[in-house]
Amino acid sequence: MTRKLGFTLVEMIIYFCILSLIFLGLTTIVRTTVQIDSSMQRLDALHAIRQGSWRISRALSFGTNALFPPIDPDKWSFQVIFTDHRNRKCIIYMDEKNHLKLAVDGMPVETLSESVDSFEAKRILDMLIVYRIKVKDAKSKKVFVLSNSIQMLNNDLKILQGKYP
Repeated sequence: MTRKLGFTLVEMIIYFCILSLIFLGLTTIVRTTVQIDSSMQRLDALHAIRQGSWRISRALSFGTNALFPPIDPDKWSFQVIFTDHRNRKCIIYMDEKNHLKLAVDGMPVETLSESVDSFEAKRILDMLIVYRIKVKDAKSKKVFVLSNSIQMLNNDLKILQGKYP
């Protein structure tokens, strides 16, 4: 009796099915990993603008006098200039590397958020500032916008100085 070398058709079909299942499993794992990675990048971008917005709100809440932009509900500006509770001039702006910055007289410049596509602000009333931060996701090309309005609440110093009735 001679021994046959090779595979039968049934064996080949079984091997093909097993390899197809393995390939399908690997494809699913890779696709899921890519989706998770893009979701994490999106969450990082949203976290960055939320944290930047929180820092802007914190800085503006200690403001006593808005210097720029002028009061104009229709015109957006690229920076905010104000004085804080210690009467220091403060500027919120975006630098050439698309980092949102806070510069305070006599203090090191603080980075509020990195990789911001645009920062715009306008002053509605004397002490009410509206701003928006835009970030674009590089992979999906989606634009995320966070908008907020801040009322400068630190008017006690102005009242004590007699600037407001």
